[in-house]
Amino acid sequence: MNIKDQSFENYLNASEHLTFEDMTLIHNLILDNANIKNEDFRDVWEEVIQSSIDYSNMRSKWSLFTIEKKMDKDPLRTNLHDDVILNFILLERIFKMNQWDSKSWTEILFLESDVSTRHKDDLNKHRKRIGDFSNYLTFVYALTGR
Repeated sequence: MNIKDQSFENYLNASEHLTFEDMTLIHNLILDNANIKNEDFRDVWEEVIQSSIDYSNMRSKWSLFTIEKKMDKDPLRTNLHDDVILNFILLERIFKMNQWDSKSWTEILFLESDVSTRHKDDLNKHRKRIGDFSNYLTFVYALTGR
């Protein structure tokens, strides 16, 4: 990909993109609707962030890889992406178990109405969108970690 093509403006032309405002809203809805002192929430949130960082590390290098390296790394990238999705499903379940509002953020992130028990297969058509949001979380954690 051309270096000039690497821009947020070009990303906004992609299907199912999230604006910076959308991502900020989802992040705030998660944190505002959860009891952030709840141990289960904290454990799952840490997994969400860690899997996001791991996935973002791979995804950020993707456009620099040769075709051969992409073929070699694709299974790992897919597994890292799956981990992110599964952690968001766990996060949604923690919300439901504690009767916190999950609908406000899941409908924006997953582009689906409320589901009693969501599974990975339910979200496959929105994988890119979920991966994009995990990259946003990595961005925020990288900036605030200075």
